Amino acid sequence: MNLVQFPPAVIAWKLSIIIGSLKLNLLQIATALMAATDGLIVLDYHENVLFASQGAAEIFGFENPEQLVGYALFDLLQSSDTANAKFILDCLKVHKKLKPTRLAIKNHTKNEIWVELRANNIPQTTKNELPPSILLSLHIIPSSPRHDEKVHQLEYIVNTLQITAATDQLTGTYNRRHFELVAHNEIERSHRYGQPLSLIMIDIDHFKDVNDRLGHLIGDQALVAIAQLAIKICRSFDVVCRWGGEEFVLLVPGVGGEEALKIAERLRKQVREADIPNVGRLTISAGVTQLGTHETFEQWIKRTDDTLYKAKNAGRDRCELSSQSSDTHTIRLLNLVWDPSYSSGSERIDQEHIELFVLGNAIFEALLTNSPVDKLQNRFIQLRDSLEMHFQHEEQILKDIKYPYLNEHIDLHLELLKRFKKFFTNIKNKNSLTFSKLVDVLVKQLVLEHLLKADQKYFPFLSPHLRISKYHK
Repeated sequence: MNLVQFPPAVIAWKLSIIIGSLKLNLLQIATALMAATDGLIVLDYHENVLFASQGAAEIFGFENPEQLVGYALFDLLQSSDTANAKFILDCLKVHKKLKPTRLAIKNHTKNEIWVELRANNIPQTTKNELPPSILLSLHIIPSSPRHDEKVHQLEYIVNTLQITAATDQLTGTYNRRHFELVAHNEIERSHRYGQPLSLIMIDIDHFKDVNDRLGHLIGDQALVAIAQLAIKICRSFDVVCRWGGEEFVLLVPGVGGEEALKIAERLRKQVREADIPNVGRLTISAGVTQLGTHETFEQWIKRTDDTLYKAKNAGRDRCELSSQSSDTHTIRLLNLVWDPSYSSGSERIDQEHIELFVLGNAIFEALLTNSPVDKLQNRFIQLRDSLEMHFQHEEQILKDIKYPYLNEHIDLHLELLKRFKKFFTNIKNKNSLTFSKLVDVLVKQLVLEHLLKADQKYFPFLSPHLRISKYHK
């Protein structure tokens, strides 16, 4: 079947059916994607580009598809219509799909192009536990779609209404309804892949006094100021929500409780030091929790709320971290722990390093709990595939900054992958896999020798704006 002869919407639909029915590996469809003339992109669930077609590269102003790999869709969808671009990103984040939506984008060469975007969810393959993904299609439309202006206006109205429905109109943060949709998706992802997920719930201390003394209008201005401080310390894929009244919640994927506590402390200090117009100084209290292994959304929210009130009852202007819920894994004989001192300053590299730590810990747990061999194999496949993808992203970043030792670093990647493939053969026979061998590969070779030594050499070459990590200031 020659997919190129079909419109992009049909291509996306047919590919989603094929993938869902045949359980294809993403790598098996890479060749078809690269050859497609229309814009086709496979995204992970953080909206990062995994694969792209030649057509997609041309739409975004790149010479070849490989240059798109590793980009965040947020960085690609540069548009003067910021509200519509935000709507597209929100749809993909929450629903993992997108109905036909038009957008004028400014590509890599600063040319404005009108495109129609739509997206479908790619189901997870049960065979090898590859994470689910999103297939995004882009189709160039006339530069000034006046021939269909009424349709475009209607689309814009619908998109604006959907954005409004997800946003707290006072503070510009997400509202509670939207937060719950995102949180349920992130909880499912955390339970499935063993990745940490943390929640920060904050409350403005003595806020009723502000309203009583200065009036609700001034109180609203204070809420907006604190909401903006919270948004500034968060990454693009974190979620800031006005929970109700003077309470806000921050959903922080890929971050454990201890690290989330540091984020909460940074916010608390920034609020305390801020001179809020017409109000002066305010303080906040915060409750911080990490999602438990089998914890539901309702249980997690209640535990976080209890932790917040523990902070308030202890005197306010403080942050409290809840102990892990009782069902959190008790086997912690060896755990790879991410420390902010490991940060490169590049948000993408740091996030992928954290995920490698998480996947490594999942393998330790599987071995220590005598999990079936197939489960251990699947987790190692997931780590290996994530490592290969991370190396591709990292090499592209180093190429972009013209790192002088790029070739030597690529050689290190190839050698490490070679060791991993050799090690994988031992996992097929679990009796030959010892804990000491696992420690040697994951801790010594991957973490100590590569992530904490080899990678540290390129940190000084990162551009100044990349050297500042939002979580490590």
